[in-house]
Amino acid sequence: MTFGEYLKLQMNNLEIGQTQVMEHCNVSKTSVSKWMNNYVLPNIVAWHSLAVLLSSRSQLPLSQQLLEMSETLPINQ
Repeated sequence: MTFGEYLKLQMNNLEIGQTQVMEHCNVSKTSVSKWMNNYVLPNIVAWHSLAVLLSSRSQLPLSQQLLEMSETLPINQ
């Protein structure tokens, strides 16, 4: 699964919109769209902010959330 596919799935499952991700990660809606479509990956600050958001919504420990997200990186495929 790519990062974009993972992000879309998590956003859908947790009922999080692009605007919420944008505001929480302090990035543009275009950036979120690029993440979702696998054009780019978030920078390290946005990556951590996104993990915090997803973790807080899913009640998954942050360390587990970060691990799940890291498994979507191309270097792990």
